[in-house]
Amino acid sequence: MTIDSTTDSTTFGASDGASVGNTELVTLPAELSDLLQRSNRSFLVTQRADGSPTAHPMTALSQHGRLMFNTYRSSAKARNVARDARMSAVYFPPYDEPPHGVLAVSGRGEISGAGKLPQRRGPGPAMSDSVARRAKEWGQSGKRVMIEIHPHRVRPLASPRGR
Repeated sequence: MTIDSTTDSTTFGASDGASVGNTELVTLPAELSDLLQRSNRSFLVTQRADGSPTAHPMTALSQHGRLMFNTYRSSAKARNVARDARMSAVYFPPYDEPPHGVLAVSGRGEISGAGKLPQRRGPGPAMSDSVARRAKEWGQSGKRVMIEIHPHRVRPLASPRGR
């Protein structure tokens, strides 16, 4: 997988598209973009106060070349990212596909107000009108935040058989 290819890929980054902090951002490989079209299964990995990692099952959100997660402002995930912005996300294929092609993204997290939630992509359970309404209300009330990952590294964790 070529990470910095500009062919059939989307550049991730800060508003200037170059870096976040002192670390260069990477270009999203087509494999991850394709995976996000088919699946919203992911784990968000953050750092606890003692420095140990912790993983949180999450619904992956993507919009306009951005990788995001929605969570409560008071959640352990949000507290961990606010304290230590280093984070990773692991993206999985849909349940009905073989468990190959898992991708890991490492980078720095940024927390912002939930505001307008991005549209979920890929298969997954339908969201009822009452859940959608509550999510919108929570976003507007300030109870929820978005965590965006600015990737520094994208790598496969498992490859399809035969490669």
